Amino acid sequence: MADNEGLSPTDVDLWAQVVECGGRPTEAIPELARAVAAHVEAGDFARAARSAITLAKIHAERGSGAVAEGWLERAASLLSQSKDDSTQAYLLWMRSRLASSGGRPEEALRLASAAHAIAENCDDPGLRALTLTYKRFFNLALGKIEEGSEQQNRAAAIALSSQVDPITGSLVYCNILGAAGHMPIGLVPASGAL
Repeated sequence: MADNEGLSPTDVDLWAQVVECGGRPTEAIPELARAVAAHVEAGDFARAARSAITLAKIHAERGSGAVAEGWLERAASLLSQSKDDSTQAYLLWMRSRLASSGGRPEEALRLASAAHAIAENCDDPGLRALTLTYKRFFNLALGKIEEGSEQQNRAAAIALSSQVDPITGSLVYCNILGAAGHMPIGLVPASGAL
């Protein structure tokens, strides 16, 4: 990893995103942990929470559900010190993923729906597409085919608008393609096996 000691907390987040986009999400873990600490030191608890949620996402995708839960608890604690709607929606979205991997689809749908309701009022098209994609999946999984299909089309339109970052875009795109397989990409089954 390149020496990036002089970077601001936001730049550390960007560096971690570059590493993750380069196909090395595990290598982004120490950078994101450093970003959490740097944001806390700077008093930016919402940004610290967002970095912690991204850590939870990476750990969940690696099959480390307990570690992911720990980072989500840290994120919730940080977010309680600074209200930020987009980070709250991101937190609820990640909680929906963990509820699903824990075999709780109704809870997952409730959390994804709450995340999407908040995201609808945020200036973040990627977050709107992401939360809608997961809401769509959980509706489909619970037999609400027409509603889920309509949500899938809306999420695809947002994701294809070129206003979505590469990581979010890939999650949305892969999950829409994975609809035939009935499982969103990045969800970790209860057994921990992908």
